[in-house]
Amino acid sequence: MRIRTLALVMFTAFFSFASQKATKSISEELSGAARSAFEQGKTLFEHGDYVTAHAKFKAAYEQSKNPRLFWNLAACSAKEKRYARAIDEAERQLAEGRGKLTPEVQQRTLDFLAEMRGYVAEAVFTLNPSGAELSVDGESRGTQGAVATVTLELGRHELGVTKSGFEPVTQLLQVRDTAKIVVPIVLKELAAAARLVVQTDLDAMIDLDGRALGKGLFDGTVAAGSHTLRIRAQGKQP
Repeated sequence: MRIRTLALVMFTAFFSFASQKATKSISEELSGAARSAFEQGKTLFEHGDYVTAHAKFKAAYEQSKNPRLFWNLAACSAKEKRYARAIDEAERQLAEGRGKLTPEVQQRTLDFLAEMRGYVAEAVFTLNPSGAELSVDGESRGTQGAVATVTLELGRHELGVTKSGFEPVTQLLQVRDTAKIVVPIVLKELAAAARLVVQTDLDAMIDLDGRALGKGLFDGTVAAGSHTLRIRAQGKQP
């Protein structure tokens, strides 16, 4: 029932936002390609195509940089159940629209944020070493420092962490409630590679760390570090 109520509020707010007192409608503020993209997004939203509507509203924002469009973006994200993205978009509306939004719009946005935060959790990733790139569900979150804070929807997520010279990390994370979670991630440094060339009798077997590499000649890459090399041939001293 709560989600249905939220959907009704979002649907109503979407259409009432443009008719606030003492301000132009957002359509009146836009022109050219931005206005065209906005009108297309509005039609798509009405028909339930929230993914494409989001793309159209984003295009309208890129053309106009009008912060009020973040409300439309957040409405689409909420309909898609991408609550973390909706929070980010609503917060950007408040930040970029500071001094330009009516008190009613600001309060409605704050109420929306409070509602959305009931469906997400704050995840804190401690990265060792820092400077690794973090991705969540295949979407890059950029290069992070030693600590990265990410808002995640409840449910299952796939984390990916990569850094040059280190083994990549893939980890599944189940977010069960809205409590803050701390996830330590330690990257393991890749072993440095070295070139090893061994030349011996044509019929002699070359073993490295107990593994046969072939006869007579080996020219290849091995991990840097200590190894046990053994040369053996029939009738000869190893």
